[in-house]
Amino acid sequence: MRRFVLLHAAAPLLLAACGNAGGEWAGVVRDSAGIAVVANPADGIWRPGEGWRVVQRLRIGTAEGEPEFQFGQIAGIARGSDGTLYVLDQQAQEIRVFDSAGAYLRTVGRPGSGPGELSPAAGPILMGRGDTLLVPDVGLQRVNRFLPDGSEAGSFALSIAEGIPLKWELTADGNLAYQARRIGSPGQSEAIPDLVVVRGTDGAIRDTLVELAVGRSIQFTGGAPRIKLFEAEPVWTISDHDRVLVGVSSEYRIEVRSADGKVTRIFTMPFERLPVTESDRNAFLSFLRETFQRQGIPPAAAQMLLQNMEFADYYPAYANVMAGPDGTTWVQHVQSAATVAKEGGTFSAQDVGAPRWNVFDADGRFLGVVEAPPRFQPFTILDRSIFGIWRDEMDVQYVVRLDIVGPENADR
Repeated sequence: MRRFVLLHAAAPLLLAACGNAGGEWAGVVRDSAGIAVVANPADGIWRPGEGWRVVQRLRIGTAEGEPEFQFGQIAGIARGSDGTLYVLDQQAQEIRVFDSAGAYLRTVGRPGSGPGELSPAAGPILMGRGDTLLVPDVGLQRVNRFLPDGSEAGSFALSIAEGIPLKWELTADGNLAYQARRIGSPGQSEAIPDLVVVRGTDGAIRDTLVELAVGRSIQFTGGAPRIKLFEAEPVWTISDHDRVLVGVSSEYRIEVRSADGKVTRIFTMPFERLPVTESDRNAFLSFLRETFQRQGIPPAAAQMLLQNMEFADYYPAYANVMAGPDGTTWVQHVQSAATVAKEGGTFSAQDVGAPRWNVFDADGRFLGVVEAPPRFQPFTILDRSIFGIWRDEMDVQYVVRLDIVGPENADR
């Protein structure tokens, strides 16, 4: 038996890096029609030893043993006001509840299609007002609600005809915001831009935060999906005071929009896009074949899916954008299949995002780099903690909490 609940690791995992010697920002800010455009240099503000780092404080999971600690496919992590952790296992179609120290408390939800039940497409999980759990479920086309004690509290309909949800977040006032990819009608030649739509917890549409650029990796023009891996995609997240950070993954340029949708600031960063090589394509296709086999997809159907996939010529400029503490913005580096193989790993979908994150302050100035553990996939940053999943060499998943520390809180 290998049950793993690790608390208060004695040493940090990896240190923040990349600062210039003087600790002074060497970029340029210019005004463009009332919008501050921040051009960052390659070096950050943090001096060596001054930057942030992450320390592992909690790990929950096991490769064998108690079933409550065995995870199949973690699709979301939420934290209650008392520190309770709610973990959605998409494979088990249930939510497991743990206290702040990692002890198992109870299970919420169950497989099925009735009230309080979840499909294999449920996820993520978000913490609404009053610690009400909100669980979107595209498979059942609804958003489920659960009370903190686990009891079912109804649901509201989610119409796929209005757009396929690709990403979910919460606004500052506890409403749901999600990216909706709208499907074009048969014969329509032009793709339709995605929208970030806000719904109340009663299901009513409250607002449209932003119209995003057209995503290029998955399109539904004419009703049939076309998949081009690593192609440009809109990227967004909600920061403090309902600021929306918006970018397109083909260029290192992040817009900062106010709550009313106006662009107030843009920050950029020099970068060089990695080419997608033939070996990279082969590694990723091999991963997809193994995934389809594990999921029980018939070989003929799997082959058809693979034949409908293409690859972009280059990897994205970055993999993800997240809102961090103190108004910071975290932008994830990209790594190639060749890089993962060089380090002895096996390339998978999660590995496109590298462990390294560029951190920018509230004004968009580049501070430096924070490095997370390899094979760690973050879900959310709450206060000064990062919650996500870590996969071991056997691809077993664990719930992990990393705390963000620096010289100002080194004793934590």
